[in-house]
Amino acid sequence: MAVDMEQVRAALEPEEPDYPGAAKRLGTDALPHLEKIITGDNLSLAAKAAYLAGLIGTDKCLPAMEKAARSSQPVIRIAAAAAARHLPDDYSNSLLLQLIDDADVGVRKVAIQSAPASMSEALRSRVEAHAKEAARAPAVKGAPAKAAKAPSAKGATKKKSPGRKKG
Repeated sequence: MAVDMEQVRAALEPEEPDYPGAAKRLGTDALPHLEKIITGDNLSLAAKAAYLAGLIGTDKCLPAMEKAARSSQPVIRIAAAAAARHLPDDYSNSLLLQLIDDADVGVRKVAIQSAPASMSEALRSRVEAHAKEAARAPAVKGAPAKAAKAPSAKGATKKKSPGRKKG
């Protein structure tokens, strides 16, 4: 069955696409269209396309996944990292090695989370290095350390001072 761009776009348009259903229904015939979407101007659609390409999961999806991993947009690289968990391990390892040292912390985090249990030694080494780095690092700079404690929901409303009345 030939798949056209309109069918691929229709599968990606919903806010929450049915990725497994679309991967099964569209198959590898969708990959050339997904590549075009990944390199297009619509970031939301491009990220969805990257994830769908990964779910298709054959060696034919690798060019699309490589383009997603090299995107200048972190949201697309994050989608590629998330989709890597659906790829065969050898493809996943290769893709995640490109993403695990990404400049964007979100990409690195998803790449680490997507690493397969049977990861390559090279990938394991990078995952362990990031774990050691995280253990040594102090709390994230600029993060409000006590923001989780205050203000609480009950303290969020201002109480009126007794004895002060408008009048």
